[in-house]
Amino acid sequence: MSTRCNIHFNHGRSIEANIYRHSDGYPGKVENGEPVEYGVLADLLEFFRLLKAEVPDHRMNHAEYLAAKFVVWQSQQLTQYARIYKPAKGPVDEKGYGPSHQLQFMGVSPCLRDHGDIEYIYEINCDKFDDEGFPVVRWKEACKGARGTTVKLGRADKNMARFLAAHARV
Repeated sequence: MSTRCNIHFNHGRSIEANIYRHSDGYPGKVENGEPVEYGVLADLLEFFRLLKAEVPDHRMNHAEYLAAKFVVWQSQQLTQYARIYKPAKGPVDEKGYGPSHQLQFMGVSPCLRDHGDIEYIYEINCDKFDDEGFPVVRWKEACKGARGTTVKLGRADKNMARFLAAHARV
């Protein structure tokens, strides 16, 4: 069975965008800015680093845009596993599967509220940033009502004040 989760993109305590992830929703582990164990935290770290390195207007301080970019990125990750069975046209392999398509993905979607069968909830605070300039992430087990664990995914950086001043939310 899949480990499901919801990822909230917040401004303060206000959920501005809510994303459902159908599988691989367990936290995993990140230590000192490096993924140690696969999971949502390692994926978020990879996503934040890619966004910061390759997208000049990354808008990590804007919850709705960041959530939209995350869905696009996740869909690209998931498309590699989503091949079409017995497509109407085009080539197929010996088992009847055709090539994947960029829109042939499942497993991540925007939603209005948390799904009823999730195991974890992640909160990405687009108003607070770690030393690498990434939004601070908080996670908790959904069924236990725990207070949660706050993690800073990036490495320590002494230039954080300059980064925050340059990327203040408009």
